[in-house]
Amino acid sequence: MPDNIASDEIIKKMNELFFPHFWERKVALRDGPRKLVHYTSAENAVRILTEKAFIMRSTVCMNDYREVQHGHDLVYRSFMENDKALLKRFIASFDASHPGAADDAFNLYDAHYQSNVFRTYVACLSEHDPEKDSMGRLSMWRAYGRGRAGVALVLNKEPFFRNVPFVGFFASPVAYLRDKQVQEYLEKVVVSAMKEIEFLKTLNREQVVNSIFVLLMFSAICIKHHGFDEEREWRLIYLPGIFKSDLITDATLTIDGVPQPVYKLPLLDRPEKGLTGIELPALLSNVIIGPTQFPFPISEALAGILADAGVPNPYERIHVTNIPLRT
Repeated sequence: MPDNIASDEIIKKMNELFFPHFWERKVALRDGPRKLVHYTSAENAVRILTEKAFIMRSTVCMNDYREVQHGHDLVYRSFMENDKALLKRFIASFDASHPGAADDAFNLYDAHYQSNVFRTYVACLSEHDPEKDSMGRLSMWRAYGRGRAGVALVLNKEPFFRNVPFVGFFASPVAYLRDKQVQEYLEKVVVSAMKEIEFLKTLNREQVVNSIFVLLMFSAICIKHHGFDEEREWRLIYLPGIFKSDLITDATLTIDGVPQPVYKLPLLDRPEKGLTGIELPALLSNVIIGPTQFPFPISEALAGILADAGVPNPYERIHVTNIPLRT
């Protein structure tokens, strides 16, 4: 992954062309009032705040055991149906500016899919409405509490929108698309590629191949079954087999009784790369303690950890829901 960055205008045009649905979601969050929130157990919240790192888990250990296969299948069917009509148009649209680039990207994707797409590690976030600061979302407490004390870490979103060189992870919204919507998404890429032939010619071949490859990879990783759309999920993504970073460390943890490899994304500013605001206390907006029999000891424990991390007035950052929900 190159260390240099393009101008904001080129970044915008490339995102509009290659990732239109994801880009629309990014712009909506960037320019709107919502923040990002990480729902987790109180135990893991303590780990995150103490170690100052997000735990990135394998997608094969997530709630939906077909997290990655589902998106891959939808894109594959879209390309293969009707005698591969969409696939042929997709390839032809990029051949007009860079002959063979789309074929090279598909070959690259095929080479990486089996060996690397299932080695995808993510930390899951969710879009958060300001009016939910005191209570969180009941559906998320039900989904992620699972009999444990739940905590929501509400985050300031600005660090995830900075135009900075690649620092080891991607931040992307999840797309909850049905079969027809996936076809429409890919058709939109085809139309844009034909419309922007002259712009594509200003990019080098490697940029185009890599962009199509990332489009295919992210379609597998970030297209999720539409039944989960209430979650409004975002993902911090690490692909150690493709884009390995020395800044992200590996570990082995036992989570819910399952020993598993994880990666730790340090909450560490990298001003030399332009990435700031990801450290505590700047990253953390507030903390919500979900339905639990033990809100006050959890609140005391978290307040102490926040104080140690330099968060001013920690008790003012902590909201206890007191929702009478069986956990």
